Amino acid sequence: MHDKLSRIFRQKGAVQMDSPLLMPHSQIYASRKPVRLLDADGTIVCLPFQLNIPFCPSPPSLFL
Repeated sequence: MHDKLSRIFRQKGAVQMDSPLLMPHSQIYASRKPVRLLDADGTIVCLPFQLNIPFCPSPPSLFL
């Protein structure tokens, strides 16, 4: 089933993209009190509130 749906979407021009699970911490979301974690490098990261946020900086040509 997965292969059949994937083939249909690829025929329509879809591309597979992986969205990051963790995002860099930003003061923009501080009022929502996000879950903050440290990654292996010691950088503060948080869980995204909306699943479409990681795609915001993506080039628009990926969605055509």
